[in-house]
Amino acid sequence: MHKTDLASAGAFMAVAAIFMIGAWRFGISSRTSDGVPGAGFFPFIIGLIVLGLNSAQVVLWLKGKGEGKPSFALADEQRDNPRALFVTIAALVGLLVLWRLIFFEAAALLFCLAMNHFYGRGKLFNLVFSLLLVGLIHLFFARFLYIQFTL
Repeated sequence: MHKTDLASAGAFMAVAAIFMIGAWRFGISSRTSDGVPGAGFFPFIIGLIVLGLNSAQVVLWLKGKGEGKPSFALADEQRDNPRALFVTIAALVGLLVLWRLIFFEAAALLFCLAMNHFYGRGKLFNLVFSLLLVGLIHLFFARFLYIQFTL
């Protein structure tokens, strides 16, 4: 590992700590007696996971004393990653814009179809995966957790 690994782990640990503090302020548990988690429960758990994983990264860096291949040395297959990153960010912005115009499930379906097409998935896989993913999201959040996707 290289010094950049330590720097990125430290940055992610700081971001995780900030999210955990904010989540704690939202409340980890609900004020009602029905046992429903509070608004800060899931963000706190995710922050805790990120903090733990990056703490492990710091320990590995300390054990290896920062030796190894530099983090920013790109292999040939990694050279297209910046393009993929910017296309994905643009698609997420498109998802948010569409979400304001149409209901969430339709916007998410279009997002999945577009991203699978961009990443070179076959047409049948793209269609089945996108329908299944959006269907499961709707089933889990709207039907089981009673969360409505409205902006």
